[in-house]
Amino acid sequence: MTGASYAHTQQRHTRAEMLFLWMPQQHDWLTVRNVLRVDGRPVADSERRLSDALASADNPLARLRQLRDDSARFNIGRTFRNLNYPTMALRVLESVNQPRFRFDAPMAERVDGEPAWKIGYREMREPTMIQDEAGTSMYAHGFVWILDDGTVVQTRLDMFEPSAPSSFSIFTAYQRDAKLALYVPTRMREVYAQRAMVGRVSRITEQITGTALYTNYRRFETSGRLIQ
Repeated sequence: MTGASYAHTQQRHTRAEMLFLWMPQQHDWLTVRNVLRVDGRPVADSERRLSDALASADNPLARLRQLRDDSARFNIGRTFRNLNYPTMALRVLESVNQPRFRFDAPMAERVDGEPAWKIGYREMREPTMIQDEAGTSMYAHGFVWILDDGTVVQTRLDMFEPSAPSSFSIFTAYQRDAKLALYVPTRMREVYAQRAMVGRVSRITEQITGTALYTNYRRFETSGRLIQ
C-alpha cells in the first residue's frame, strides 16, 4: 500500500479459508473469506467460524454473509471493500444480469497456450450491479476470456467512481483442478486507488495492490437420511 497519505509503504499478509457457494435461486455465487492468520499471528476464534456458520440452523446464508462482511476488517488501508473476491466478474455472465451490459465482438487470444475468446463488456443501465456505501451507481466494465466450450479462464473487472474519485480493478485467473475436475480460481490481483485534487493536480492519496493465491480445493458436501 502506497500513496500521498502514507510516509512508507505498508504491507499485510493473511491466510484464510474460502467458501465458494453457488446459489441457484439468486443466480449468483456467494464467496466467503474467513481469515485465519494476519502477518503470521492467528486470529482468535477463527478456526470454527466457517463450519459453525454452515452448520447453523438459524438462517445459515445470513451467517455466511455476515462472516464475509466481518472479514473485510482485515483489509489493509482506509478503503472499505467487501467485494474483493475472485468470482465477482462471473456475475456479468449470468442471464439475469446480461441485459444491463453491452458486449463487444469476441477477439481470439491465447491464455496459457490455449486458444480462447476475449470479450469486452460495459454496464449500461441502473441500478448497477455494484454500488458504493451511499448507494451511488458504479458502472462496471472489463473483459472475460472464454474457451470454445464456455469455460471461463480469465476475468477482469474495472470500475471508476468519479464523485470519490476512486477506482478499482480485479483480475482473476482460472485453472483446471484435477481433483475436482473443474476450473477454479487460482490467482487474483486487485488494485484500488483513491485520488484527491492538490491545486490543479490529481494525486493518488492511497493505492492498494494485493495478490491472492488459491490452493488445496475441497468439495463441501452434506448428506442426510430419513428416520421413520
